[in-house]
Amino acid sequence: MLGINPKKKRGKADAVAIHVGHRIRHRRVWQNMSQAALGEAIGVTFQQGSNRVGAGRLEQISKPLEVRPSIFLRTYLTTLSRLRRTRPESGLYPARSD
Repeated sequence: MLGINPKKKRGKADAVAIHVGHRIRHRRVWQNMSQAALGEAIGVTFQQGSNRVGAGRLEQISKPLEVRPSIFLRTYLTTLSRLRRTRPESGLYPARSD
C-alpha cells in the first residue's frame, strides 16, 4: 500500500521529475511550441516554479506534443539501467528490489 511520507520535503524535485521536465521542454521547443501554447492545448496556465507532472497530466501533455507519454521517461530509465550495470558500487542508484 502506498502512503504519504510526512518526512519527505516538498520543495526539491527529484532526478526523475527534473528529467521529465527537461524532456517536455526539449520536445516543446523542437516543435516550436511556447509554454503558453502547450498550456492552452491542455487547459492550464504556466507559472514560474517547480510543479511536478503527474501521470494524468503527462498523458495530456503528450497529445499536443504528438508523442507517447513513455518518451519522457525512456532515456532516464535507460541511463539508470546502464548505470546500475556498470557502476553498482556508486550508491547513486539504488539496486532494484525485484
